[in-house]
Amino acid sequence: MSWLSRLLPLALAMTVNPAMGQTNAADLRWFEVEVLVIKQQQQDGPLEHFDWLPPGSVNATAQDPLTGYYAPNFWAMLHALPECPTTNWQTILSQSGQLPCHDWAELNLPDGQAWYQPQQILASLPSAPIVIDGGGGDMTRSSAPFLMPATTHQLTELRQQLLRRNVATPLLHLSYRQPVFNRADDFQVRLFGGRNYANEFLPSGYQRPPRPSQIEPEQSDSIDPLQQLLNLQQQGQLTFRVQQADTPPPPARVDFNALVEQPVWELDGLLHIYLVGNYLHIDSNLELREPQAVVFSSVSLAEQAQAALQQGNSTIFLRRYQLDQLRRVISHQTHYFDHPKFALIVQIRRTELSARR
Repeated sequence: MSWLSRLLPLALAMTVNPAMGQTNAADLRWFEVEVLVIKQQQQDGPLEHFDWLPPGSVNATAQDPLTGYYAPNFWAMLHALPECPTTNWQTILSQSGQLPCHDWAELNLPDGQAWYQPQQILASLPSAPIVIDGGGGDMTRSSAPFLMPATTHQLTELRQQLLRRNVATPLLHLSYRQPVFNRADDFQVRLFGGRNYANEFLPSGYQRPPRPSQIEPEQSDSIDPLQQLLNLQQQGQLTFRVQQADTPPPPARVDFNALVEQPVWELDGLLHIYLVGNYLHIDSNLELREPQAVVFSSVSLAEQAQAALQQGNSTIFLRRYQLDQLRRVISHQTHYFDHPKFALIVQIRRTELSARR
């Protein structure tokens, strides 16, 4: 067992919420939110038309309880430990199973990198679990959302029925508690899950180029570019087209060395729950991303030829479908937000701190 695997349980138990203690809990109205996101089964009959859109970017200021769940930040725990003497702290850990001190030299990273980089951790996950079993929290000491245990879920039977009847595929099921503010406060919560496409697609939706180790050095020089184009044309993989208004975006030119590892989730987006007077509202802005075959539209024939040489028969794009709906809701009722591709099911339940302030 590695030192990191031994340290993670300690991190989960001792991670400090940076928002704790910054806001008086008496001034906040707390609600419990349960969310179930499902992927619809393919419907028979004509398909509804959707625009070709790449994955969108998520508001960086949104509350994000899931990232800390998958990649806990135990820097505060390490910082509180006394500094190790000359003995290597990994050796101490391997012998005792505990971490009594830290060695700053061991923790420093090259090139001035920050020690805690959760996006790189998340980028290595092939997928996220459907059911999130959170650790709970204390509403009187926090001003940020925290995940609740799976035992609080009230939509479990519904999720299981959908699976048994084979009418939908659950993507994410979780509950969390959050303070609810007015609309102008813009207190949004980020939700993500499903499959992680980071190894296949860029955040822009284009296919990830081959890694340097996967490129054969002599491959590009062994065949003349004109001969490559002729081969593609004879194989039926090259068709020059005139650009039209209702077509996908042109293929991107990507420098792999400039890319930063980050996850590209099948489901990603924001949920904004707010109060207008004493009425709850849900503003959903979620995306479902699906790989789909596409014939890219290039501006010129030269660009189309260059794209064919760079990508070969690569014609897959990570297309987004957006669920953007706003609704006034009543607490303790089940609310369904529908989209032909996926759906959002939400319950908002009052807590002992839900009374109007």
